[in-house]
Amino acid sequence: MRSATKNKAGKDAAYLAWLHNFPCVVCVSLNVPQTSPTEAAHCGPRGLSQKCPDRLALPICRDHHREGQFCQHALGRFFFQHYDLDRDELFAKFQLRYEAEHLGVLNPMDVIGVSA
Repeated sequence: MRSATKNKAGKDAAYLAWLHNFPCVVCVSLNVPQTSPTEAAHCGPRGLSQKCPDRLALPICRDHHREGQFCQHALGRFFFQHYDLDRDELFAKFQLRYEAEHLGVLNPMDVIGVSA
């Protein structure tokens, strides 16, 4: 199976740019100040050398995404377990908020409690 982003299927540059407006989900859950910029981290399931669709990305700071001993790149599939985060719930919250804001269906603050 080819990567979801290899042939532009699953690409959503607007969603990735929108994620940069939010604080790191790990820093928020740990209640610690964020010390590095937010990145759109692709966190969904994927095969070797493949990237998941852009809608399966989350806002994670550089330190928790790709630097340090306990970052997503180092811990791999154990990252969310290590920080006691529900990955699928986070995906749903951010996707609902994005769709509410961009489709104008609902007031995003009524949908979920994710703050910018």
